[in-house]
Amino acid sequence: DINNSFVEHLEHQENKYNKYQVITKKSVIDETILGVGNAFTIGCMAGTIFYFFRGFILSPKGGRIMGGLVHVRDRAPHFGGSIAMWSFLFNISRGGLAYIRQ
Repeated sequence: DINNSFVEHLEHQENKYNKYQVITKKSVIDETILGVGNAFTIGCMAGTIFYFFRGFILSPKGGRIMGGLVHVRDRAPHFGGSIAMWSFLFNISRGGLAYIRQ
């Protein structure tokens, strides 16, 4: 149900900034998975814009739009995966250190 999930989201956001919050392995894993998914999505969107213009400019006249789309198809998921990898390393390090520190 949408209302319950929205309320849970608000409670989670409120607890996210509580400095006395208990950090569990499950919360670290959940935050890491959420962060990696968001990073992959944002990386793919940014890669789409960048690689479309790059492919558009590098293609010969008459095939620029198709060249841009092909370049996006080939390179944007790779860029999104790279951003997701860095997000994974950052989130797992941050969560692990917070869990150990507690």
